[in-house]
Amino acid sequence: MAATNELKVGIVGYGMMGRAHAYAYRAAPLIRPSPVVFTPVVMSGRNPEAVAKASKDCGIDTWVTDWRQLVEQSDVDVVDVCTPPGTHAAIIEAAALAGKDVFCEKPLATNYADARTALDAVETAGVRHAIGFNYRRLPAVSLMAEMIANGELGEIHLWRGTWLSDEFVDPDIAFDWRFESSMGGSTIGDLGSHLIDMATWMLGPIEEVSAMSSTFVGQRDDAGRPRSVEVDDASSALARFASGAHGTMEVARAAPRRPCDFTVEVNGSKGTVMFSYARLNELWVGNTDDDARLYGLR
Repeated sequence: MAATNELKVGIVGYGMMGRAHAYAYRAAPLIRPSPVVFTPVVMSGRNPEAVAKASKDCGIDTWVTDWRQLVEQSDVDVVDVCTPPGTHAAIIEAAALAGKDVFCEKPLATNYADARTALDAVETAGVRHAIGFNYRRLPAVSLMAEMIANGELGEIHLWRGTWLSDEFVDPDIAFDWRFESSMGGSTIGDLGSHLIDMATWMLGPIEEVSAMSSTFVGQRDDAGRPRSVEVDDASSALARFASGAHGTMEVARAAPRRPCDFTVEVNGSKGTVMFSYARLNELWVGNTDDDARLYGLR
């Protein structure tokens, strides 16, 4: 498919996600040709040496140390926000006012007010906008959602999701923005946002929630001084969907030898489907009308 349009992208942030997005823009057309080509043209970051190196590594010719300058560049069509969540709303609002389309990493914001401000800004400006909930695009997860939508599992009774990592098991990990509530370092925002997105995408809105959070390492070193950790190491929730289905969610960044493991299981009146990230390309399925000799999930 021949390219019919090119959109030039400014990537705000040069860390892991900024680099991942820069790579993806170049790699995606090689895998699946598209009528639209996205070309990163500028990257921003506060540290001149670090952003200069990242920009060079990613094949981006221009870099700046002020994201506002990136937003104002006339050749930028799309602003891609890859900074800590506490900064998202301000960048999105400025991009929308400048008439730029916005793609933002999850979570959208650290509180409802900021999220509402960001959404109002893009809707008022009429620019295109999206949040990067990439796990919807895993083939097995997409198939799970399709089976639910098609009624293949009957009436959905139960939805459960877990996401476990060992990112913060070590108490000697130093304090940074990931432990600061205003910047959005919470386990709920990091891992839980994915589960909440997948749950509401598959089953619709959540009506009631009961939840709890725990912090196991209460202080971390901050340049030689102890500083209180402001976010959760683990959180769990019970939820009731508007449809009447029950849900459970558990997220933790304090689970040893769990590098990045998440599971989703859905139980309906006619069957069960189960996905595990450890078995990325498999969807386990069992239906009530299966051959009795094949009892279980296949």
